[in-house]
Amino acid sequence: MADAIIKGDEAIKTRKVTLGGTVAAKSVIENAGGIGIAMSSGVSGDSIIALIGGGPVELDKEAPLVITSGDIVYYDTTADEVDKTATNVGCGVAVEDAASAATRVVVHLHPGSDSA
Repeated sequence: MADAIIKGDEAIKTRKVTLGGTVAAKSVIENAGGIGIAMSSGVSGDSIIALIGGGPVELDKEAPLVITSGDIVYYDTTADEVDKTATNVGCGVAVEDAASAATRVVVHLHPGSDSA
């Protein structure tokens, strides 16, 4: 999995999360009905800060899949990529078009359902 690239600081929302496993900084983690971007690395039991809303953030995407700016997108935690499958974890809204051959997409993250 490639690192998430934080491309801006538009209305960024963060939260302190307790890790259930080892993560590297800039990796995608699940967060109460959505995803977050780990702002530091840690191991199981550590509390870290995660970006849970805002962005925009560039993430790996499913290929071949066309994503259009404004599409609601989800995160497949098994494949570690963004897609448009509503049964996956909520992610946010695409803010740029991504062609079928593109390997990354730019997303504005939406906080998970449990965010304060």
